[in-house]
Amino acid sequence: LGRRRRAQADQEEERDRDTAASPGRKRFPRTPTADEVSVATGAGKLALRSLFASMNADADDDDDSLLTIGGEETVPVSENAPVEIHKPSWRERREASAERAKKKAELEKIRYFSLDQTQPIAVKDGFVTFTMHFKYLGSFISYNLRDDFDIDTRIKKAGMAMGALKHFFNNEHVDTYTKHLIFKAIPLNLLLWGCETWSLREDHYVKLESFLQRSIRNILNINMTQVKDDHIKREDTLKMFYNIPNIRTTIAVRQLSFIGKAVRNDTPNLPTRLMITACCNHKRSSGRPQLHNKDTLVSNLQLMFERIEYVNIDATGRLQDWIKYAQDASVWKELIQCMLDPQRELPARPNWGSRDSSNRGANSQSNSSSQRQEQSGPRQERAGRRPPPRASREEEPTSRQWDPEGVGRNLFDSFGVLGLGLNATEMDVKTAYRMLALQYHPDKNDPERTGMTRDQATAHFQLLNTANSYLRSVL
Repeated sequence: LGRRRRAQADQEEERDRDTAASPGRKRFPRTPTADEVSVATGAGKLALRSLFASMNADADDDDDSLLTIGGEETVPVSENAPVEIHKPSWRERREASAERAKKKAELEKIRYFSLDQTQPIAVKDGFVTFTMHFKYLGSFISYNLRDDFDIDTRIKKAGMAMGALKHFFNNEHVDTYTKHLIFKAIPLNLLLWGCETWSLREDHYVKLESFLQRSIRNILNINMTQVKDDHIKREDTLKMFYNIPNIRTTIAVRQLSFIGKAVRNDTPNLPTRLMITACCNHKRSSGRPQLHNKDTLVSNLQLMFERIEYVNIDATGRLQDWIKYAQDASVWKELIQCMLDPQRELPARPNWGSRDSSNRGANSQSNSSSQRQEQSGPRQERAGRRPPPRASREEEPTSRQWDPEGVGRNLFDSFGVLGLGLNATEMDVKTAYRMLALQYHPDKNDPERTGMTRDQATAHFQLLNTANSYLRSVL
């Protein structure tokens, strides 16, 4: 070490003498030896290797452009060196998506109110303006045909219900299962009101699932600190609240239940038929087009049949792949129960070919009602609806096979007074009651048609009311 210091001191003195001897001459550094060049080159390569390794290992390093050697000099990185690309986090992507959606909504609003068809209409006392959101039967129909506003409104209504029930959910004397039932009856129903016709995107599921998780944590008195410390996952929260299904499964169950009833309806109206079978032949814009209700229905069907190997639901959701299952009420309900309980055993593969033709539909009639239907003449079509089977004129209600004492007490007699079988649905009960009430109402009774006096028609009309009330409460 001493010799090295003395050698450095001698070199500095020699440079000082050269500078003093020729002050006007420009000073150049001396030429390094071959050994010094090889040592410096090896050190530089080693430093660059360590730099590239640190860049690949630490993605958060922001000062990757220069290399410091000895704390003084910097070496620029080559142009071919790997450059770290910042990957936005999930929160940043979500905020950016929300910002784009906000700008798109503002642009759509400007375009909507700039149309000639949406200008205020002049009337005698002022003007009639157009609205952006129209409320019908509790659901909102928006000007852009999307469900964002309706979903946000549903979340607000359910949040208000949670606030109103705060004292109930915080009551220590109420058991958790009772809170579970009240939550499903009030806040959850308010949240999913009208969800059968929703066309949902992934961000909609995120909003609804966040509300569900937040509400359950409030009921169970679980804060976010406990969630982080105990690593409580969303699945664990649902299990603690009596295995309540997640929001995606809950919406799928409601939509598929509604679709099953619509398919099994013997008197389908035009909106029901269009909702299931309508298709659009217009050319769609490039990129990912706007989703509609059929896309949500197809995804729910795929969720229902994902565990069934012999059923394949494609991207178009062809009717021939699932319509037979929807027409069989027992099989369809069993599949829905399997969605709610994944551990439940799947139903056996149905064999519709071996069944009697009278039992294929969901609304097949019993033997007594079938006999009355055969005795009656051809049915009269009324406003596109097929009326339910009823007794013929020759078969008076006095010669009935049902017991009037059992009407309102058991299903057989209650269905019998309406002329229905045991497999009739709630829609059948409504239709049959309305048509029979028009015939046997005391003020509308026609003795030549019904063969009853006013008193007999009044008594029979009371039986119809009793049967209707009983069946509506049971079904």
